[in-house]
Amino acid sequence: MMRLFFLFSISVLFTCKTFAQDTVPTKDTVREVLAFAEVMPHFPGGEGEFQKYLQANIHYPDTARKYGREGTVYIYFVVKHDGSISDVRSMKGVSGAPELAEEAIHVIRAMPDWEPGKMNGRAVNVGMTIPIRFSLN
Repeated sequence: MMRLFFLFSISVLFTCKTFAQDTVPTKDTVREVLAFAEVMPHFPGGEGEFQKYLQANIHYPDTARKYGREGTVYIYFVVKHDGSISDVRSMKGVSGAPELAEEAIHVIRAMPDWEPGKMNGRAVNVGMTIPIRFSLN
């Protein structure tokens, strides 16, 4: 019985050590995309500057304006370990108005590089989803 407990304890110890090693970013895991980081990526200048960037660069598509299409588009993108933006795509668009998602994707792809996210002091890739609201006022 004591031997069985000892073997069980050793297997738990190795399992915990393996999981702990998987959470530390290394050169080999820098390509992995995380859902969150200790320090999340951010737009240069912060949230206020990001809002200004969106307001200055998003242009309401003519067809959406003509037909009164409004709504929120959810855009996913990855802030890479070097701050560049990649893998931009619409996660949820506005029914009947694909041009809203297309405009949001275009603007996100054109963004300047962000400050990358960090885990244990190392820059990592982080996936982000943001809502972009299109409203006719």
